[in-house]
Amino acid sequence: MGFDFLIQGGFILDGTGGNSVTRVMDIGIQGDRIKAVGNLSGVTADKFINASGLCVSPGFIDTHSHSEFTLLADGRAQGKIFQGVTTEINGNCGLSAAPLYGMALEQRIKDFEELQIRERWNNFAEYFALLNKRKCAINFMTLVGHGNLRSSVGGLSDRELTHEEKKKMLHFLRDALESGARGLSTGLVYPPGIYANTLEIVELAQETARYDKCIYTTHMRNEGDKLLDAIDEVIKIGLDSGIHVHISHLKTSGEKNWEKINKVFEKINNAQSAGLSVTCDRYPYIVAATDLDAVLPAWAYEGGHEEELKRLQTVQERLYEDILISYPDETCWENIMISTVQL
Repeated sequence: MGFDFLIQGGFILDGTGGNSVTRVMDIGIQGDRIKAVGNLSGVTADKFINASGLCVSPGFIDTHSHSEFTLLADGRAQGKIFQGVTTEINGNCGLSAAPLYGMALEQRIKDFEELQIRERWNNFAEYFALLNKRKCAINFMTLVGHGNLRSSVGGLSDRELTHEEKKKMLHFLRDALESGARGLSTGLVYPPGIYANTLEIVELAQETARYDKCIYTTHMRNEGDKLLDAIDEVIKIGLDSGIHVHISHLKTSGEKNWEKINKVFEKINNAQSAGLSVTCDRYPYIVAATDLDAVLPAWAYEGGHEEELKRLQTVQERLYEDILISYPDETCWENIMISTVQL
């Protein structure tokens, strides 16, 4: 038997646990598949890699990525490959590569221009075709963002959608899932997700649940003072729709809320006991990263970026008052670091 690559003499870390680190084996790779693991001495290969004294592991899966546009700009994905990440789950927090219609597309034009992406697309079939043409270096899976769905039919308006708009949103959701998206995501602190009520999400989650092994993931409506209310909403969406629910980057934002984590896990455990399939991920540090305008009140976002910028210039006193309602402890600003500015 011959291989394209033969990795020789490494400590195998295959994720099965136990004493795997003590296992020194060879790995034979043909094409894009591992074909054999064990003592492969004497076999032929086009290329030999000496892994003596090193650990060998399958590629890591980054379950929460936002690379849908950067991968079109540079499909080499070196930032991930050099860390051992070979699979990404994109489309998180209500933002995905598609659908892009109306306001959903308009809001992305500046991003495309900054990344020098000349192509335009509306749906996932067109996006996947572009991604395949670029020969992306990593495995790519995506969810469909609720923010895309809502802004494609109702823009960034702070209102309940009409019956016809909801029908159109369901149509876009079905098209995304049938094209290969593997679930629904929400970002309920960002526009336009912040304008959606619980019933709107339940209806979309119910439709998503009709597709095999599709899930619902969420950047919850609140991760600080109203964290427990947000957990209750997530559980309700899961129970009412029957879908598997995953809470993204579960956190207790603000030191005064840290003690709530035990109550959070109690609620999750109770939901699991009641029959809900619910999971979460939680990063092991006490900082987070998002757009700075996440501190603004919901009304400030309505209408899109240009309208938001106008309000920052014309109604500063009202914004200041509303921000202090949500963030009354002014010392919290000492912990905010501006890391990136785009002009």
